[in-house]
Amino acid sequence: MFEMLNLCEDALVQYDELDALFTQFILNHSAGDTAEWLSPFTEQQCRSWDGLCLSQPINIDKRQLIKKNKASLLDFRNYLFSRQSTLLFLLQRPLEVAQRAIPFLHNCVQELQILEVQMPPGAIDCWVFLTCLEVLHACEHFNESGQLETYSLNTASMWDYARGKANRNHWKN
Repeated sequence: MFEMLNLCEDALVQYDELDALFTQFILNHSAGDTAEWLSPFTEQQCRSWDGLCLSQPINIDKRQLIKKNKASLLDFRNYLFSRQSTLLFLLQRPLEVAQRAIPFLHNCVQELQILEVQMPPGAIDCWVFLTCLEVLHACEHFNESGQLETYSLNTASMWDYARGKANRNHWKN
C-alpha cells in the first residue's frame, strides 16, 4: 500500500521489518520453536539457485511462487531483497544496496544451513556469485563519479566474495 501511495521510505521500513521478523522465526526454529509455515522451506530440496534479479522492479515469477506457497527460501529471500533494493534505488540510495548485499548473502547462507535445506554441491556458491554480479551491475548504473571512493569501498568486498566463490568451485570438476 505504501508503494502505491509513493511512500517509498515507509514501504522500505515495512520490508525491513518483514526481513527481521522472518530471520527471527528462523532463529527461533533453530532453538526448537518451530513454526509450521516454515515447513515448505525445510522439507523440499531447493531446485533453483538463480541469483537475485534487480533488472525489473517486481519479479512477478517469485511473487507468484510466494502467493502459491511454493517458494524456496532463496526465492523468498531474493524477492524480499529485490523489493528493498528497488525502493533504495527509487530513494536515490544505491550505495545502501551495496552495503546491505554482503550481510544479505551471509544471512541467506546461514539460514539455508539452519533450516538444513538440501541443495546440490556448488549451488549455494553459484547463487552467491550470481547475486554479487547482479548487485554490482545494478549499482553501477546508479554510481555517481563524486562518490567513487565510497562506491569502491562498498563494492570491493562483493567482488572479492564473488571471486572467492568462483575460484572455490572452479577446480572441483
